[in-house]
Amino acid sequence: MDVQRSIRRRSDQKSCKPWETFGCISPTPGCGENKCGEVKRPIICAASCGIGCWCRGSLYRRKRDNKCVPMHECPL
Repeated sequence: MDVQRSIRRRSDQKSCKPWETFGCISPTPGCGENKCGEVKRPIICAASCGIGCWCRGSLYRRKRDNKCVPMHECPL
């Protein structure tokens, strides 16, 4: 079972875009990656996490095309 999980994780990592990183991020609202139109992350987030591809660093997920963009490219 751990082998299957490891294989799935490797294939998921390969599906991340160049502006994304693969990892574990808290699902608490406002935690995890930045999203256009949402308030920045709080200081306290849940210990549990979701594994997947997330926007790197200070990039924001733009809803219309699901791309990670700098904040100035977010719609107003």
